[in-house]
Amino acid sequence: MADSTVSVFGGGHQLPSITVNFISARFAIKTLTAGDVNAFLKAIQDKRIEISGDYSLLMWFMSLVKSALK
Repeated sequence: MADSTVSVFGGGHQLPSITVNFISARFAIKTLTAGDVNAFLKAIQDKRIEISGDYSLLMWFMSLVKSALK
């Protein structure tokens, strides 16, 4: 992510701004499409989602996901 944009490419980024790791792809889709911020935050507490990097980008990421699902 840079300048409020998302770039998608194969492989890993050397210095990601933020990483969001889910316990599985199925859980990621279920959680992201539910649109329930409280469930997302609970999953972080339960360690089913792990965040590293710039936490201030998390809300931006969540709003991006919400916009993409409309």
